[in-house]
Amino acid sequence: MTGKSNHVYLRQISDGERSSLSVLCSFVAPQARVLDLGIGSGALGQRLRQELRCELDGVTINPDEKALASPWYRRIDLADLDRPGWELAFDDQSFDVIVCADVLEHLRRPEEVLSACRRLLRPEGTLLVSVPNVAYAGMVADLMHGNFEYGNEGLLDRTHLRFFTRSSFRQLLEAQGWTVERVETIDQPLHETEFTLAFDTLPPSVARHLLALPDAHAYQLVFVARLGPQPAVLARTVRSQHVSAATFVAQLFVASADGFSSDRKITRLGTIGLPRQTLRFEVPASFGLWPALRLDPADRPGFFWLYRMCLRDAQSNVMWEWSASALGAQELAGSARHQLDPGAFDATQARLPLLMLGDDPYVELPIAGDIASRCSGQDCTLDVECGWPMSADYLAASDRFKQLETTISGQAQQIAALEAMPRAQENPDLVRARPPFALRVRKSLGALLGNGKGSGDHFPIRQSPAAATFDPMVEIVIPIYGNLQLVQRCLQSVLKTVGSSAYHLTLINDASPEPSVRAWLQQFAAAHAKVTVLENARNLGFVQTVNLGMRLAGRRDVVLLNSDTEVANDWLDRLRTAAVQERVGTVTPFSNNATICSYPDYCVDNPLPPGESTASMDRWSALVNPGQSVEIPTAVGFCMYVRRACLDQVGEFDAASFGQGYGEENDFCLRASALGWRHLHALDVFVYHEGGASFKETRHALQASALETIRRLHPGYEELIRGFVQQDPARPFREALDRARAAGPSCASASPEI
Repeated sequence: MTGKSNHVYLRQISDGERSSLSVLCSFVAPQARVLDLGIGSGALGQRLRQELRCELDGVTINPDEKALASPWYRRIDLADLDRPGWELAFDDQSFDVIVCADVLEHLRRPEEVLSACRRLLRPEGTLLVSVPNVAYAGMVADLMHGNFEYGNEGLLDRTHLRFFTRSSFRQLLEAQGWTVERVETIDQPLHETEFTLAFDTLPPSVARHLLALPDAHAYQLVFVARLGPQPAVLARTVRSQHVSAATFVAQLFVASADGFSSDRKITRLGTIGLPRQTLRFEVPASFGLWPALRLDPADRPGFFWLYRMCLRDAQSNVMWEWSASALGAQELAGSARHQLDPGAFDATQARLPLLMLGDDPYVELPIAGDIASRCSGQDCTLDVECGWPMSADYLAASDRFKQLETTISGQAQQIAALEAMPRAQENPDLVRARPPFALRVRKSLGALLGNGKGSGDHFPIRQSPAAATFDPMVEIVIPIYGNLQLVQRCLQSVLKTVGSSAYHLTLINDASPEPSVRAWLQQFAAAHAKVTVLENARNLGFVQTVNLGMRLAGRRDVVLLNSDTEVANDWLDRLRTAAVQERVGTVTPFSNNATICSYPDYCVDNPLPPGESTASMDRWSALVNPGQSVEIPTAVGFCMYVRRACLDQVGEFDAASFGQGYGEENDFCLRASALGWRHLHALDVFVYHEGGASFKETRHALQASALETIRRLHPGYEELIRGFVQQDPARPFREALDRARAAGPSCASASPEI
């Protein structure tokens, strides 16, 4: 730090934590000669000296920093980087690496420091710079609300003189003759920064736009640059569609004999903008006996939709359940609560609106004492199916109501004055035209909140009539992580699909490590109108990426398709035909590599049968088993058709429990089965599956972890699968395929039309 104060920036580099300092260290070679401009408390120097045995010189304006950092540096000069000539002390030196860690933003003339660094760096050396990113979504949202408050540290450190984004700092570097080789982002969740503004106080469309901007979650930027000529034309920055999610905080308080306290609370993060989601609160056995539970739905005022709550014991038995209804509204209204009012039950979508009137809304759940006693002392889970706190709508309504209140108050005074007048002086036309005061209030609120009835008794949200309308187009969601050759094969096979089912492709690149994947996907999307490509700003993992795709599908059925698959013919038509049967939630086709849906050998990974292709195997399946399916206990996620109605009721995959992947579709299907949904194995469709391409060496560890989680959440799962495998209802259909292939000519040369 070179700021003109004695403030010391105390930072540490923690193992496993991604910070600007840890990323900078990763670009320094062992035993390098390093010049550190703005040494701070010496955390960077300590890491480079102890672990990489580097030889370090440093510069700081702060004597306190010099005293703290001196054990790790060969030499530290006290100098002001804003004053020309500081570099003369190092004229006899030549450095492998020069580091400017969060320092250039404190300078009036950072371009002069960058120019001086050219003279001190070896020709093959590296310049490493980290700067704060003022395009960070939290800062932009704060600025939109008129907030620009300086502090001792952070993006608005009061000693910051310059502010940068990715493109502006790249231009500064290139103008001084540097060639940028790499840019890394240091992402920070909004709730972990100084920007505590509730992000959803912005209109939802504005919030979504800000979060989709490049570097929306990048709190800092790290640049890797080398000496080079100033380019004649600055390279155009390629922008991706970074997808992130704003969150709200929900809490469950578990009472003790002394009541509720902050040391007995469970916190979960919900997603802003997600109209229906399930928050799972796990109550540990260590809490002992508890007489009551209190739900704090959100950390802010707003409208909040509540659908269902379910309390399960350690064996997953349902011990208490609450569903949105007129009776459910009465139960919550009769419970102890604060800053929270239940509204009128919305029967059209089976949900109850809650009006949260402050920053600490809560309601004690109406759980009978005997149920609480039976659940106490064991691991329990409370699932809360809900929406999100629509604070922007609430604040807009609140402001408008205050205006109406002022107007109506003035009118009330006029009416009171009229009523106090002698009857003979009263204007009869005015009296007859005057509606009752309370009626005018209700009508005003009704018009304000989009409620044609104008009841004034609750605060419903204006609903779009199309919100619940089913979209007949099928959304094919393909998460992608590397393996460009397999991705290309998969996508080209989908585009060759024939049939009558309209579909759209959503491709989500989950921060693939191979740059060629991103470049090819952008070209692919540009060439095909029915394709949308999204780029995750950071690796979210398979489950979160799939959930994102299902959310973006809107009101459509979804096919989750692995990027290492290959489809053929009118596969989608046949999957869809199986799916439209009564209470069918998911459909899975035959495949060479799909456990309980595998062919030719059951529950093993098979190569394609000799002489066959994906297209020929699919044609054989359609020819031998037309329209045939059997019920299965769980879908297999390589190719999984999911009905929209099932998603609406069950909710998305459990990313918190299943992390990077494996097991999430099993958990989803078991939850769906508990609600009466069926899962089918379509015996007339065949999809090729490479298997394990995205997980490679971590596959077995992920599978083992997933199985342990399934055992915990669904204790009877293994017995269910064991019984199904023994019954093997698809066996006659596999044998029919075997006989047909053995007896007849190959389908490999047949027409692609079935």
